[in-house]
Amino acid sequence: MTAKLLRDWECSLSGDEVLPNVDDIPLRSLPSKSLDPAILGALSTDSGTTTIEAYGQASSTIPSKVIITKCGNINTYFLKTGSDAAMFRGEFKSLNAIHAAVPSLCPSPIAHGKLSNSPGSFLLTEFIDIEKTSDA
Repeated sequence: MTAKLLRDWECSLSGDEVLPNVDDIPLRSLPSKSLDPAILGALSTDSGTTTIEAYGQASSTIPSKVIITKCGNINTYFLKTGSDAAMFRGEFKSLNAIHAAVPSLCPSPIAHGKLSNSPGSFLLTEFIDIEKTSDA
């Protein structure tokens, strides 16, 4: 419900929907091996149990949905990658503070850091399904 309230409020202010319409998001599966070892390490998993999909609209970062399947359990995470390490560090610290005060207000931050196989950085959080949240 929080995402829907935010979207409605943003629409009332600007006249446009700021949050992406999930029907317009191109979902393309990427091979598991494309997940950087630094992210696999943060999740304590390997590429054999992991898939990654494009999720959201990219601007200065690349948003993705990471799905880990282990022993029949499925865990889902939200991942952003990009070149601005300071931005991810700041967002991680902010999410930690907000989540500590009001856990239902934002996703739980998992990790941030430098990618191993490229010059970029990443931010990893709990995945919140905006579609399900906005229907509530």
